[in-house]
Amino acid sequence: MSEGWILLHRKLQENPIWANNQPFDMRSAWVDLLLMVNHADVETVFDYKPFVVKRGQCLTSVRKLSVRWSWSKDRTLKYLKLLESLNMIHKESNNQRTLITIENYDVYQSLQDTTSDTERTRPRPRPGRKADTGKDTGSPQTNNEKNEKNENNEKNVNKYYPTDDALDKAFSDFVEFRKKIKKPMTDRAIELNMKDLEKLSGGDNDLAIKIINQSIKRGWQGLFELKEDKQQSLADQWLNA
Repeated sequence: MSEGWILLHRKLQENPIWANNQPFDMRSAWVDLLLMVNHADVETVFDYKPFVVKRGQCLTSVRKLSVRWSWSKDRTLKYLKLLESLNMIHKESNNQRTLITIENYDVYQSLQDTTSDTERTRPRPRPGRKADTGKDTGSPQTNNEKNEKNENNEKNVNKYYPTDDALDKAFSDFVEFRKKIKKPMTDRAIELNMKDLEKLSGGDNDLAIKIINQSIKRGWQGLFELKEDKQQSLADQWLNA
């Protein structure tokens, strides 16, 4: 088997060839997991509590992975169990989320190791030509280091609902809406609104999104029981009478 490193940037996921890889095969699903996990610790909010997703980990769900890879849930579960049996990942799951940890992530993703391999594979200078010192800003080595630094310096934005992108987007829109009407929410207010949303929706994420959109649409500062559903229910009862 060949040894050495290649540089694989996360922007690969934006490439149309990668995006059209549907459904995924076993190899591309493994690469996708490597691209999904954090390259640095990220603090988020889960179940109304601070939660740290560490380097080499990603917070997701079997349903989300199934949709992402165009697989059935059964196939996704079997694949994750296979990776576990091969000691490639460690999986912690409950009814709300799945935390995946890439085993030996630092062994595969250590910048120090990639540096040493790059040095060993660097072409020798031809006679009469100055040796490459690695200070050229256009070299892959230097660009990779800059990208790592830029990513590390980016502000980590907390996700309110890390296991459901649609619900997280809706709640983020509600937080921004409150800012626009000059009624920004404190961290405590955000926590209370999330609890209210849980009670109003009964854990139904689709209903929760409708409740949020209702408040934004009507300019309400709070979250309230969905009015449209009641009206629709009455209409259905009249039609079925």
